[in-house]
Amino acid sequence: KAQITLLAEMLPFWLTLVQHDKTHVVRLNAKQSYRVVKQILMQKVAITSPP
Repeated sequence: KAQITLLAEMLPFWLTLVQHDKTHVVRLNAKQSYRVVKQILMQKVAITSPP
């Protein structure tokens, strides 16, 4: 969850973090291409996560 929150803070105009019961749902904002956002997120995760 912490990493998703961090990503949402880095890309605030792409992601909206929605609290749903005890889980957090990441909702892509309207006009963005899911594939492009996913690709960017994968790059961010690869960069920010430890090896």
